Amino acid sequence: MYAIICNGGKQHRVTEGERVRVEYLVGDVGDKVSLGNILLVGNQDSVEVGTPFLTEARITGTIVEQGKEKKVTIFKFKRRKMYRRKLGHRQLFTELEIGKILVGKDSRSAKKDQADKPTVRSKKTSSASQTSSRSRPKKETVGA
Repeated sequence: MYAIICNGGKQHRVTEGERVRVEYLVGDVGDKVSLGNILLVGNQDSVEVGTPFLTEARITGTIVEQGKEKKVTIFKFKRRKMYRRKLGHRQLFTELEIGKILVGKDSRSAKKDQADKPTVRSKKTSSASQTSSRSRPKKETVGA
C-alpha cells in the first residue's frame, strides 16, 4: 500500500516502513506523529483520491531525526555598482519512518488515540499588551 501526502507545499509518495524527509515537525526523536493531509491512497487493486484530501485516512509514523539541510548560498550582485550581498540558509527538516497507512475505520481509532494525547501549542500574547508596552508618551507643546 502506498500514499501521497502533502507537507510543507511538497508532495511525497510513501509506503509502510519507508523513511522520508519532510518539512520540520514539532517533536523529539522517538515521538509518534500522525499525518492527515493525504491526497491519495492506493494498492495493487484500487486507488482512492481525495478532493483535495482524504478525510478517512491517516498515516502514523515515528520521528527518526531532526536536523538541517546543506547550506544554500544566496549571492546578489549588480555589476559596476559595487553591490554584493552574500547570505546563507539552512532549512530545517524532520526524517520520519512511516509506520502504518490507515484507511476507513482504522483511521478513526487513530484519531481518537491522538485526541487523548495533549497537543503542544505556542503561547501567544494578546495584542492589547503589545500596543500598551510600545506606546510612546505624548510630546508636550509650548503655547505661543
